[in-house]
Amino acid sequence: LSTLMKWGHYFEIEIMFSVFSGAALDLIRPFDVPRFKVASRTVKDDLDLVRAIVAEGKPTYVSLGMWDGNEPPIVGANNIQYLWCRSMYPCTPWDLSGLPRDFATTIYAGYSDHTVGIDTCLLAIARGAKVIEKHFTLDKSDTTIRDHCLSSTPDEFRIMCSLGREIYKKVELGV
Repeated sequence: LSTLMKWGHYFEIEIMFSVFSGAALDLIRPFDVPRFKVASRTVKDDLDLVRAIVAEGKPTYVSLGMWDGNEPPIVGANNIQYLWCRSMYPCTPWDLSGLPRDFATTIYAGYSDHTVGIDTCLLAIARGAKVIEKHFTLDKSDTTIRDHCLSSTPDEFRIMCSLGREIYKKVELGV
């Protein structure tokens, strides 16, 4: 982890971790990361761990792709930002029913994407998402992990960020 943090600092990239266990939370604490991400599987399988992460007091993004409750899993904590998600790998267009038409009128601050391509991320931004989580890979042909096929390459990620920022500016202007 020390090496990863050094590389992040060198390239001016904020490293953020999804914490999947109490041991992982203990491991990451000494690095004083500025924020956390909680995967939807963790919300489903270990809500006590999610509460412990949120109790750290740092901004925490919580994906709700596997959450089937009618209310948010944790209420009253002002450091949580929920992400809309469908936990399908990859997520197809017809799996996206329910994607908010206006994020500002929902509990969701953003969108956790598992689709192929960047277009759904841009759609979410146009609908008011302020946070986008998109998987990243250097090699889409790698089949050892299912996420590579739905992840963005460095060029795709750059394009998504550039277009997304311009879309966001226009949304903020009321266009």
